Amino acid sequence: MESPIQHTIDQPQQWNLCLRIGPDSFDALLFNPNSDLPMRGFSRQLPPQSELLPALETFVYDNPLLLNDFGSVTILLDTPRFTLAPIGAISPEICSGILSESLPDEETTPTGDTFFDTLSNPPLNIIFQPEEKLLTFLRRTFHNPKITHALRPLLTYFASRRKAGNHARTFVQIRQTSLDVIIFRENNLALCNRFIYSNISDAVYYILASRQAITDLDPDNDEIYICGDRDRRLELTPRLAEFIKNILPVIFPPALFRKARKIMQMPFDLLIMPLCE
Repeated sequence: MESPIQHTIDQPQQWNLCLRIGPDSFDALLFNPNSDLPMRGFSRQLPPQSELLPALETFVYDNPLLLNDFGSVTILLDTPRFTLAPIGAISPEICSGILSESLPDEETTPTGDTFFDTLSNPPLNIIFQPEEKLLTFLRRTFHNPKITHALRPLLTYFASRRKAGNHARTFVQIRQTSLDVIIFRENNLALCNRFIYSNISDAVYYILASRQAITDLDPDNDEIYICGDRDRRLELTPRLAEFIKNILPVIFPPALFRKARKIMQMPFDLLIMPLCE
């Protein structure tokens, strides 16, 4: 469902555009970093069995507001073609090799340029690879877009809220058909992955299996924090509570609540972008 939004904006060069491209939806966020004006946002679900690039082209050209001369344009790309690597002197060639070695055999054929996001907290690189035709469209359509992986704002935000100690904290962002699982233990990143699921039982399995991959976790004292699609959260929470004692909602950042209260249904990783740019 597409939310209503004004089709014009005053002084667009003072606003930033963040466009999230996911496997099942496109989401656009507009915010003015130097003003208390409310953030604006709108979304569109992809039709079943649709091809991503033609659907994205339709979404953009149906919303000419997106083609303004904004102060900055950031593309959040939710792609499964990614891996994590330690920070170091890594060339694009090395990044491409690391990514190829990390992906299943059927996904190792290069499809475009290899990108890497370097994070200082937690200290790591997210290596990812957009489809070549998608990358060409983005560079042709938007002025100097910054292309980043959708995990970057989640890792940055959740890392700033982890706590020291022995208990693990698991953060889950759930969407209609996919979820992100990020686990911090002893103040360090222990696991970060993205999964496609078909029902809530599968989602529960992926979360518990991710935790089981980290040995010696404590179901009575560890915490799982959940954000994302409201209906999916309401399904997921009681199911996880059968196995883990402390299931909690992610508290929306108070610093953004006033500006975002009219668009709270948008993806969490997109809404926190003003805190992560």
